[in-house]
Amino acid sequence: MGAYVVADASAFILGKRLEGEIITVPSVERELKDIRSKSMLHIFNARVESPSADSLKRARSAARATGDISSLSKTDLDVLAKAVEYGAVLATDD
Repeated sequence: MGAYVVADASAFILGKRLEGEIITVPSVERELKDIRSKSMLHIFNARVESPSADSLKRARSAARATGDISSLSKTDLDVLAKAVEYGAVLATDD
């Protein structure tokens, strides 16, 4: 299918079609409250996967190094970690 894209909730809320294999994390799925955004998750055939412990560690380390750690939510870190894990493009409005 091509490149991996790790999507934050905004991708599903805005309903913008992304190119590539779409992956997100369970905490993003929980953030989707309305039927339209939940439907987008399924229409886009997005896989929902938790990030690995190693990728979370690497994402936290990178966020500390850039000084962003204090402004990132748990969901932000999960999405970042999943992108690190796959070497993926990150689709977010953050």
